[in-house]
Amino acid sequence: MGGDTYLVVVLFMLLTTFVIPAVVLVGTNYVLLSSKLSKAFPYTKLILRVVFYLQPWNMAEIFLLGILVSMVKIASLAQVDFGWSFYAFIFYILSMAATRLFLDKYQVWRWLSHHETRSQLGQGI
Repeated sequence: MGGDTYLVVVLFMLLTTFVIPAVVLVGTNYVLLSSKLSKAFPYTKLILRVVFYLQPWNMAEIFLLGILVSMVKIASLAQVDFGWSFYAFIFYILSMAATRLFLDKYQVWRWLSHHETRSQLGQGI
């Protein structure tokens, strides 16, 4: 395997385990905050589309399972300690699960379309 192949694997891992989940987490929180305050923030519709498009590519939980399996296998060979980064990653996964739990796709789209209709009527369009 050449160095270019490893680069592609590293980029894929970086995207699917950190970048895409971070975009989904931040975007979901943006939409939920907008909904909670009953005010559509700028680009809410676009961010919602991006979140729902990227959600299937979110592989952070699968990466966590891989880490845990590796730790069990390595534990028989050496002493394994979990550091702050592991606990931060666990918190990250729990945050992802919580945001996914509170985001109902159909309810958010209904709220957004209702809010857009109301704001258009208020502007006299």
